[in-house]
Amino acid sequence: MGKCYLLDRGRRILKRTQSLFCFAILSVLLFLATAFITSSTEAQNDWTILFQGDFADGTADGWHFSDSEGQPLATPWPVEEDGRSLVLSGSDHTWAYINVSSEWSDYSLEVSVKLISGGLHLNYRLSDIGRYFIGFSENGLSLHKQIWPDTFYDLGSDDTSHDFNTWYIVKIVCAQDNLKVYVDGTLKLEYSDPDYLRKGSIAFETLDDSHIHFDDLVVVGEPPPIPPAPPPLPSSWTALFEDDFEDESSEG
Repeated sequence: MGKCYLLDRGRRILKRTQSLFCFAILSVLLFLATAFITSSTEAQNDWTILFQGDFADGTADGWHFSDSEGQPLATPWPVEEDGRSLVLSGSDHTWAYINVSSEWSDYSLEVSVKLISGGLHLNYRLSDIGRYFIGFSENGLSLHKQIWPDTFYDLGSDDTSHDFNTWYIVKIVCAQDNLKVYVDGTLKLEYSDPDYLRKGSIAFETLDDSHIHFDDLVVVGEPPPIPPAPPPLPSSWTALFEDDFEDESSEG
């Protein structure tokens, strides 16, 4: 009987130890997950506006345009009236780039788009290495990655249809390897890329037989680094020339 009691007590102690161990492991995992989410959220809370434009002045200053082969367009995309406001209007297979010499790392791209016909690509982290791009058309939404010149990866899709002549707010947010795509504030796609593109700019791309309107572009991201202050002059230096012009002469 004494032996049975000891065995039973040993089993209870073992179960209690296992439960405590599992609880400790779960607590650590929960802490790490919470810390990661908090860190990511705090980082985005520190983001600032890097670029924005609504074309209300009737011009596309700050942009340059090319055909599908990268050659400058003879006629840039026009700014047109669209009932509610002035908008940037792109057609056929052409590109619009911002004239900002920046390759941002973690940032969000948000823009209002209207399909008049066809479809478009929103290009993100566009660089001499490759790009991410969102495909947006009446048939749905898709996320892709391209490594130049012609290596493509399909990262996700959503088959929710989009109406022509209707405004949609499309947003892509990327923090390190994690990409999220929203339409009208609803998360549609999410992907974590184990070999992600580190940085790059943005561009609009209209496709063959397409006509698209763009408005209210905002890029928000990590503040640009503050340039370092120039080093102080050595304390041993002395003035080699000075003049306060109190003699009303400029001689010397």
